[in-house]
Amino acid sequence: MTGTAAPTPPHNSPEEGGSGPGPRWRDGAPRPARARRRSPRPSGSAAAVDLLPGPLDGPSGPPYGEPALTGNTSEIFRRRSVPPRRPNRSRRRAHPTGPTPTKGRAVPTTPHPRPPARRTRRPRRTVRLLLGLLLAGGAALATAPAATAGSQDAGRAAATIVTSTGRVGNSVAFTFDDGPGQNTGQMLDVLRRHNVKAVFCLWGDHVRQNPDMVRRIVADGHVLCNHSMTHADMGGWPADRIRSDLQATNDAIRSAAPGATVTYFRAPYGNWGQAADVAAQMGMVPLGWRADIGDWQPPGADALTQRLRERITQGAVILMHDGGGDRSQTVTAVDRVIPEFRNRGWSFDLPAR
Repeated sequence: MTGTAAPTPPHNSPEEGGSGPGPRWRDGAPRPARARRRSPRPSGSAAAVDLLPGPLDGPSGPPYGEPALTGNTSEIFRRRSVPPRRPNRSRRRAHPTGPTPTKGRAVPTTPHPRPPARRTRRPRRTVRLLLGLLLAGGAALATAPAATAGSQDAGRAAATIVTSTGRVGNSVAFTFDDGPGQNTGQMLDVLRRHNVKAVFCLWGDHVRQNPDMVRRIVADGHVLCNHSMTHADMGGWPADRIRSDLQATNDAIRSAAPGATVTYFRAPYGNWGQAADVAAQMGMVPLGWRADIGDWQPPGADALTQRLRERITQGAVILMHDGGGDRSQTVTAVDRVIPEFRNRGWSFDLPAR
């Protein structure tokens, strides 16, 4: 017998577009349609939230032990929502191949911002060391013999070559080379009249020719300086030859003025070579100059007077001549300048020792 399956009664619920009684419970009681609600997406979070099924009201109350949806349900939805994830602030970088698994679920990885670059600080000790070296180098250059006036080859001399009086303020020192000469007596008269002491750099051969003038220089209280025996250029001489020449000059001076002290040595033409070291070893102070008035080619007394006025500076050692030719113009210029500068508060001193 051919059987025909009994048709399944349609639910025909109003939600399905019918007009039937709709679904029922097993005991025949009508079953209401299940209400679905979506919990609101939490602010600041891109994570999805679970769907919360609505309550099912029946004869025995809501099934599954869920509370009835009555009143304000935002509290229930809030508790079921996923809290926003805090940004990863650790210094650990994201996995290079993709997101890092965290507790069984994939979490989108945000590239961690690179920490700000640390400003490199130069060590203070190095800066201070460099500054000290620069200052020391500047001081050495300021006092080096190579930078000293009156020394054309002073860079080869290790001893300090004096070019100043060593005094602060309006102070000047007069020095006279190549004597004794025909005008040395006149220069001594001018210096005595103005009560000025000076340095006389003596040429050894001239000392032997004018021993009486050497004694007068010493008697007037002036200071003696060795200016070599023959006024030869010593720039390329070996130390032994220089020492022999300086010793011969000192012997000639002491022969003319027994017991005289020779305080300074000045190299002819300012070419020192090893002469400064040798002189220092012999107990003499190497003497240079800061200004030369060029009286070895006499331009006239007026020109020499003007040069002295322009070239006298504080603490300067001035180079002039009393021997080696006619130095009468130099005598006149010195006689004019001394009272002018003394009236302006200048003092006439000796070079530093």
